[in-house]
Amino acid sequence: MSLDAARQGMTLLKNDGALLPFKAGQKVAVIGRAINDANSYTGNYDGPLCPKGGASCWPSLCAAAAAFSSAAPVCVETDTAQAVAAAKAADVVVFLADNAKDGGGEGHDRDSIALAADQKALALAVLAANKNTALVLVNGGAISVDELKDAAPAILEAWMPGVHGADAMAQTLFTGPNANNPGGKLPVTVYHSNYTAEVSMIDMDMSAGPGRS
Repeated sequence: MSLDAARQGMTLLKNDGALLPFKAGQKVAVIGRAINDANSYTGNYDGPLCPKGGASCWPSLCAAAAAFSSAAPVCVETDTAQAVAAAKAADVVVFLADNAKDGGGEGHDRDSIALAADQKALALAVLAANKNTALVLVNGGAISVDELKDAAPAILEAWMPGVHGADAMAQTLFTGPNANNPGGKLPVTVYHSNYTAEVSMIDMDMSAGPGRS
């Protein structure tokens, strides 16, 4: 049921030129700080995920993408030079952006809806290196991608899809085993990040802006 929920929740926000789904058997690069961290896909409102703690018994996106790649995918977390090199050498690229460590979990407050600056800069560098790049968003709460909205040809909103999230994301991004045709809908309006400069996120006045009145 958890896997089915994750698959159904995948929300395709953009797919210019029918870039997705990627064909299986291509050279794949998977880039982003959470590509090896399945714990980032679950939020933090959960119990023990694995017998020895953490989420090591569940696949990461890097591991899940291996089933669809002609060889082991090249996985780079945050090194820009390595990420650009991997993107240039790949047929297709998956860039995973998340806010798990930036207030995206239970019990955390944030005063911005922007994607972390270092993640946005890395994504722009990767997109410049390989146009066949899909931007995947893993987030609790709205996350603004600003200029990435126009730069990325394909954007998949995965939310925080849980322990089966890596499989659900990979099955949605690629043709092949258990391919998933996403049908999720966006239940919130995601504003440009400068919205919180105009309407403070700590202003609880319900007449302060769109969506509050």
